[in-house]
Amino acid sequence: MRKIKLLLLALPIIVLGIWFVNTQLNISNVETADAATNAIENVQISSQSFVKPTIGNQSSASFKQDMLIEWKLVMTPQEEAEQREWLKTSGNHYGITEYDSYDVETLKKLAEADDVQAMHKLARWYMQLDNFLDYGFKAAEPLLWKAAIYGSTGAIAELASIQDSKRFGVSDDAEKRDLLLESFALYKAAELRGDRWGSLTMKKPTMKINNYSFSQQEEAEINRRAQKIYNELQTQRHEIGLGDFDNSVSPAVKKLFDIVENPPRK
Repeated sequence: MRKIKLLLLALPIIVLGIWFVNTQLNISNVETADAATNAIENVQISSQSFVKPTIGNQSSASFKQDMLIEWKLVMTPQEEAEQREWLKTSGNHYGITEYDSYDVETLKKLAEADDVQAMHKLARWYMQLDNFLDYGFKAAEPLLWKAAIYGSTGAIAELASIQDSKRFGVSDDAEKRDLLLESFALYKAAELRGDRWGSLTMKKPTMKINNYSFSQQEEAEINRRAQKIYNELQTQRHEIGLGDFDNSVSPAVKKLFDIVENPPRK
């Protein structure tokens, strides 16, 4: 009985740990001035699908540096600036901002006033280890759904990561599979918005590490659910007086996706 109690106490921490690992694939070192460059670097370091420990006699560190140099050669300063701005406006990467100094009450007021960056910051505060038992996913998810309604595609990817993490808190195999399908439907919904960042930096490594695969029926269900999520978000936008989503993506951002999907190789 004591072991069961200890396990129940530890379970939220385990689930939070899984979510944290998932999201670290998408969070770069925010202290750098060049968020887009460092975001690429982080993906290449953290995902087994991008960087091998050694390439011949070449160390992983030097190989990574070579890839970054090659990446720099194919990106113009204007493209890098566009990519940095997109990572911020899409809710995928804010970097260090004044929001880091705001207390919780300030963040709550800003989030209630429809400030998307405050919604993201507050959701992450709710999911910090010290706050998880009192708040956790149940407090963070409504904020992320609201952020998604207001246009954040990064919020959709974070919701997907949360669904995947929840699987480790349930024992029923069918429920686990449903959570996995919901997670991948959310990633797909972000793609319908024109954002492949979460799929490339979180979904793709997760599939590779866990060797996930889906039947044709499951793939069809993921696509149907993704479209339903998209439609529901758009309907809620209309209800609060906002127009249709702008799903356009600039050539520079598309180039960013291509580089993450197929990093330059020596």
